[in-house]
Amino acid sequence: MWVAAETTSAQYSAALLVDPSNGDVNLTLLTNRATARFKARKFDGALEDCDAALAIQPRVVELGLARPRREVAKRDERNDHLGARHLFSKL
Repeated sequence: MWVAAETTSAQYSAALLVDPSNGDVNLTLLTNRATARFKARKFDGALEDCDAALAIQPRVVELGLARPRREVAKRDERNDHLGARHLFSKL
């Protein structure tokens, strides 16, 4: 599954280069690439994509929740459960 997710992530990266000024399309591409990166366990990249998508459209609730979920997964890998719980307390 990780190989497929990494390939998908690369395809979204290529698509983002086609029209960098198209915010609506790039919002979708970034959220989809964040999901692909998350599945490939590339948590830092997934967080960067969530932040970039939030910069385009900060009011998208799904993005607002997706970023903490990815942060939780990242912290879970480091066994930082208290820090992960703190993120959700801010919502």
